[in-house]
Amino acid sequence: MTQVESLGYRRRAASAALDDLRSAIREAAKYFEADEVSYYLPSEDDVIQRWEDELSSFELIPIAGEDAIAALRREADRIPPARATPDGSAVGSRDAAIWLSVRRFHLSGGAEQVTYFVSSNSTDFGAKSNKRLLRSELLEELRDARDRFFYFPNLSSLVESFADKLATLDISREYLRSLQENLQIDSLIAASARRMIPSSSECETVGDRIALVDAQEKSAFGVDGNRLSLLLVEFDFFILLRNENGYLTSKYGGQARIWLYDANGVATVELDQLRPMTHVETVVLDSVLDALGGDGSSGSVEGVGPQALGD
Repeated sequence: MTQVESLGYRRRAASAALDDLRSAIREAAKYFEADEVSYYLPSEDDVIQRWEDELSSFELIPIAGEDAIAALRREADRIPPARATPDGSAVGSRDAAIWLSVRRFHLSGGAEQVTYFVSSNSTDFGAKSNKRLLRSELLEELRDARDRFFYFPNLSSLVESFADKLATLDISREYLRSLQENLQIDSLIAASARRMIPSSSECETVGDRIALVDAQEKSAFGVDGNRLSLLLVEFDFFILLRNENGYLTSKYGGQARIWLYDANGVATVELDQLRPMTHVETVVLDSVLDALGGDGSSGSVEGVGPQALGD
């Protein structure tokens, strides 16, 4: 149920963002010639498929058929986490289904089972007096297993329960450069771009390719003497797209945000503003590629990104 809700939220957010983008394109078209307004519009289905692929790394707790029926009954009877609304109707069957599935998982795990339940819906799951605790009605349903069940309203509070929060540190550019090389940031960006533009068979970047824009440590925790931190690293980049025959088909530029989740370099890439390059950027890039032998396969274009190309 949580996966379904997450996909639905993602689709609504993507649809709203695309509506804004279409409106901006229509407004820009009033002032520019058609060939001056180049853009890329991904489909909502592509967005949802990428998000579903990311969620597939999690193990899902299935909803049993009897729990689905019981969830509807809980809503009808206004049993938490379901509740009455001001107009006299009731809501919460989905929350009830989530709770019944989590409860079943916890109680079926035996005496050694410890469960950490995270939900931002503290209104329905949290206690009235302390939203960081599970509400008493639900706690009673866990019977003798209640001492091994822990509720958290967000992931930060979960992490803080077993780790010490540390002050964030400044990040050296030398360290980031080593991360860029060790984590193969170029390949991560190319792979993300390939998912956004499924019609291309090959994405490649050029030379050293990526211009570092900014970096900061967003949060840090200490666990058993080790420092675990969340780094946000921002890059400008451009990529070349080739078809299955190896011919260059188009050029894209954009910004990438790299989230590094721990000291071992578990990285997640988010691409921002992936777009076809402007005419000026393309002319400059073509001259760079000519200097490198035509395809950028040798040499280095250190610090070249779409902003630099546009200057």
